[in-house]
Amino acid sequence: MSAILIVDDHEQNRYLLRTLLTASGYDVLEASNGVEALEQARRTRPDLIIADILMPQMDGFALCRECKRDEELRDIPFVFYTATYTDPRDEALAMQLGAARFIVKPIDNDAFIAILREVLQAHQAGQLVAPQPPLEEETIYYRLYNEALIRKLEDKMLDLEQTNRKLAESEARFRRLAENAPDLIYRYEFAPQRGFTYVNPAATAITGYTPEEHYADPDLGLKLVHPDDRPLLEAYFQGGGKFHEPIVLRWVRKDGQIIWTEHRNVPIFDDAGTLIAIEGVARDITERKAVEQKLAEQLEELRRWHAATLDREERVLELKREVNELLAQAGQPPRYWSVAEGPKGRTLGSC
Repeated sequence: MSAILIVDDHEQNRYLLRTLLTASGYDVLEASNGVEALEQARRTRPDLIIADILMPQMDGFALCRECKRDEELRDIPFVFYTATYTDPRDEALAMQLGAARFIVKPIDNDAFIAILREVLQAHQAGQLVAPQPPLEEETIYYRLYNEALIRKLEDKMLDLEQTNRKLAESEARFRRLAENAPDLIYRYEFAPQRGFTYVNPAATAITGYTPEEHYADPDLGLKLVHPDDRPLLEAYFQGGGKFHEPIVLRWVRKDGQIIWTEHRNVPIFDDAGTLIAIEGVARDITERKAVEQKLAEQLEELRRWHAATLDREERVLELKREVNELLAQAGQPPRYWSVAEGPKGRTLGSC
């Protein structure tokens, strides 16, 4: 059974390769960089080496060069497997260093395994083209190597510029939404220093306090809360807070007016699990509360009327029964059959 050494600094990549190769009947050795791979190869001498290029300590190009300069390792087929170095000039450098194949990700699993089998079979049959002598001229090697690194650096810079541009566009969209939102959007940090770090302009309309006043007073968030509701806020934060649920609080505006607000918060924790900030949205629900109060009052009034109606109906029935009893005492038939069992099954109606 052939042994294959896979070299990649990402555990997830090694896991995927290990799973695929093991399922295909190969023994698998692993290394996370070129230095480890070189030591592993000298100890175990694998039948094939598969290496990524971009790795710490020693990258794939340097690893291939060292293998091809080592008399004990130079005959081992070397396959590059990369998603970062995809320029034809990168492949040309790899082949000049003595690589057997240069495979660019992504590739179908079956096609990948087919390439490996082809390389192994050709090597075992002595049909594999002997690797070219490694570039001995240091200046030529380093020139080509540096050119590859520069290309990759330029690609990374371009990717970074595109990422930064998208991030800036996303931040600008969020800021436009936040700056024009009718709800109060805020971020409050508990560490390293307590205080608001963002408050949108809606704060002025809702609380009477400007964003600048929020920034200037780290206690303003608590001062806004009605004194009777502060224990509710303290309980909310105890034990990490029930942040998955909204909290309703009364606020006292700058002009003294009391309003109802509903808050939805997202907690921000550090790596140690300590709450360091909250990001939230506060909505003025005073009108909704007024409607709810009015509805509750109307329902209560309806309940009272219903109870009073039931009481009157019970009193009418009592009076009818009393009349029937007096008629019975006088030897006369019942007047109200609805409260007395009539003759021949008559049970309803009145005389």
